[in-house]
Amino acid sequence: MSNALRPSELFPLRWRCFLEETNTLDIQETIYRGKIRPYGKTKGSITRVPVADVLGIEIVQYRQECERNGIDTSPDAFMFAGRLGNPMDPSNYRKRVLYKLARELELPKLNFQVIRRTIATLGKSKGNVKDIQGIMRHSKASTTTDVYMQSFEPEMRMAVNLIFDELRDHRRPGHADSGAPAAEPKPGSPSGRNGMDEPRFGEADDILLRGLGVRWEGAGDEVEG
Repeated sequence: MSNALRPSELFPLRWRCFLEETNTLDIQETIYRGKIRPYGKTKGSITRVPVADVLGIEIVQYRQECERNGIDTSPDAFMFAGRLGNPMDPSNYRKRVLYKLARELELPKLNFQVIRRTIATLGKSKGNVKDIQGIMRHSKASTTTDVYMQSFEPEMRMAVNLIFDELRDHRRPGHADSGAPAAEPKPGSPSGRNGMDEPRFGEADDILLRGLGVRWEGAGDEVEG
């Protein structure tokens, strides 16, 4: 499920769809209300998707287990077949497996939509938007970012801290740490700052500036920003 497959794409997979040499699943058809269709929900649905290396090994082991149990693994046989050899029913799988798993894990909800949104959200820190759009096989990147990706307080806090640190550590040209030559003060200037008077900030002003990534250290120092 790390491939973010829709149930309509997952359950009609046949053994010929598993390309062991390249560790890839070739989505060739979908299922809707028990009927196999040669097309998918979007233009990107009928395509090849990469499989995690470990999952590829487990699929091979699963096929070997099926063969030992006398289950058909011929190219046209379904990888996830029901008792009669037809594709497993997605609704039955949700009730029999996902709902039970949700109760055991004390999750409020667990279905394929939740799984796909979880994968999209986890993907935010694993690749760029186009990569995740490709995994989700959305026609538009906005669907991936605006509908599927979720934001959480710890991630936002980390982003705020990283942005603040970068702004705080950045010094404008002319500072000793910036690598750029400092401007020569004009003769007779009262503060040695090219004729500019030294700013005087109160505590409220200072904390507001710090929120913008700017810090005033007092006379003789530059403003960071």
